Amino acid sequence: IWSVGCIFGELLKKKALMDGQGELDQINKIIALVGAPTETNWPDFQSLPNAKMFRWRSKGPPTLPATFPVNTFTGGQTYLDPNGFDLLSKLLTLDPKQRISGEDALKHPYFRSTEGVERQVPRFIFD
Repeated sequence: IWSVGCIFGELLKKKALMDGQGELDQINKIIALVGAPTETNWPDFQSLPNAKMFRWRSKGPPTLPATFPVNTFTGGQTYLDPNGFDLLSKLLTLDPKQRISGEDALKHPYFRSTEGVERQVPRFIFD
């Protein structure tokens, strides 16, 4: 499901969401986007092997809201309504136990909402 969130974000931004240049850089980009693991957002993190070896620190608040602004057609043009941002943030939740399931993601209001960007039926033009 994490990967689905990354792909969803990449489709919206039209570029790689977190293009790390190695494992540590990748982890730093993840932390910058969604925040560092804490007892609140990932209670079981400290029980993972080697988790105590590292102290991940954010350099400010998570950048997910700034990277994917809601209902804006300027700048990065993410075209996300509040439901879309909610789904994206649930797909990119750090704790796998708190992350939305595939079944619940398919039932998310984002796919049923009439708010936000107007839906269009694809039209194919054949000569």
